[in-house]
Amino acid sequence: ITDDMVAFDPVPIIAVPGFGDLCAVTVCKDLKVNSQNDKDKLLLAKEKCYMKGFNEGVMLIGPYKGRNVKEVKPIIKEEMIAARTALRYQEPEKLVMSRSGQECVVALCDQWFLEYGEPSWRQTTGKCLQNLETHYE
Repeated sequence: ITDDMVAFDPVPIIAVPGFGDLCAVTVCKDLKVNSQNDKDKLLLAKEKCYMKGFNEGVMLIGPYKGRNVKEVKPIIKEEMIAARTALRYQEPEKLVMSRSGQECVVALCDQWFLEYGEPSWRQTTGKCLQNLETHYE
C-alpha cells in the first residue's frame, strides 16, 4: 500500500472520550505507528480503539447521532442486513490449529451438518444399512 492509495481525510463518525473524534488517528500517533508494517503497534491500537469506542463511543452522525455505540450497533447491523447493504460475516481472529497440529482453513459455507444422535436420522440410516453389502479383510 502506498500513500497515494489512501490519499483521503478520515471522516469522524464516533467520538471516543480521551481519544476525540478521530480515535484511530489519535492512538496511532500516541503509539508512534509509522506504517502498516508496525503490526504489533497496530494490534494494540485496534484493541484500544475498539474496546473504548464500543463501550464509551458516541455517534456523531446519522439518525443515531448522540447515542452510545454499544446501544446502536446491533440496531444498525440489523437495519443494514434487512436493507441488503450488509451481510453477516465471521472469521477467526487468529490462526486456527487442529489437535494434530495442522493449520486449519476456516470458512463459513452454505453447508449442512448431520446430527448423529437424532432419532429419525438414525432410524433411516439403520434401514439403509440393512441392505448394504460390505466386504472386509
